Amino acid sequence: MSILILADFPSLNEAGGAFTNGYWKYFRAQLRRAGISPEDCTFMNVFDQPAGSFYAFTQQDKRGALTAFPAIARKAYLRAEFGPALHALYTNIRRIRPNIIITCGELALLAMTHQSKLKFARGRVTTSIASCGNVKVLPVLHPRAVLAEIKQEPVLLMDLMKAKRQSSFPEVIRPQRYLHLRPTLEDLEDFWQEFILPSSALSVDIETKNPLITCVGIAPSPERALVIPFYNGEVPSGNYWSTPREERIAWKFVERCINFEGKRVFGQNFQYDVQYLWRFMGIPAKSWADDTMLMHHALQIEMDKGLGFLASIYSEELAWKFMHKRRVADRSTKKEDE
Repeated sequence: MSILILADFPSLNEAGGAFTNGYWKYFRAQLRRAGISPEDCTFMNVFDQPAGSFYAFTQQDKRGALTAFPAIARKAYLRAEFGPALHALYTNIRRIRPNIIITCGELALLAMTHQSKLKFARGRVTTSIASCGNVKVLPVLHPRAVLAEIKQEPVLLMDLMKAKRQSSFPEVIRPQRYLHLRPTLEDLEDFWQEFILPSSALSVDIETKNPLITCVGIAPSPERALVIPFYNGEVPSGNYWSTPREERIAWKFVERCINFEGKRVFGQNFQYDVQYLWRFMGIPAKSWADDTMLMHHALQIEMDKGLGFLASIYSEELAWKFMHKRRVADRSTKKEDE
């Protein structure tokens, strides 16, 4: 196990030295709960200067700041005088070469990845900047944030359990996914025969642009999914299918999948999908079995329930909604976080 715990800076009340106050006693207890021995970890701070908040290391004016880093908050840029400390930190990390760095807090995340939004990065395995040697990074909540909102404790614990799994190897390994995009009618039938028929369950997800259903995603396994478009913003008509007949056949395919007797059909906030399919297309969901949002709520009533958050807890996926930009006109109106 090769784990580096990287925090922002020592607190003002760490009279006994860095990582000695109650926050870190609590954090060590959570490490042990996750199966990680604190004695096997290396603990470091981005900056060794004690401070009350990250604003002690920032300035409002972007001019003269460390321009390689985005603002950590509104008008909060890292001061240039801390450049040598960052250089020393990166040198130490390249020397230690851990399998994974667990960053605690916004400043540690910024120093390792040049990302400043912990809300979106938390729980997502990523890679450090080249200055650190492209080391694997897992951002987590700082223990002081968890103790200020104790309902976040299960989130921290599950992230640390993920860190333990990831610490046994240095590579960033993503799950293999096979996405079937822009299908023809022949592609739909081939997918039915090869992947739908042998499956025992189907995950279904629709995207909407009021009042249209723009596409339907169907996954017969965790590794493979088919996306059936019904909207194409690149053509004047907005239609993906060439003729009304082709579109009717595609909708019949969707209906076959959702009402396949003996298949368990589920989705995220699936009641939204079900009512949309029935109201606008007259398609019932007779095989609806589960809803991942409700299942998660039954397990962890106080946690967030959005699909992005669930993916950060239960999977190794990137924050996909921030991987590319879409035109505002093409954005879905489906609320998966509600």
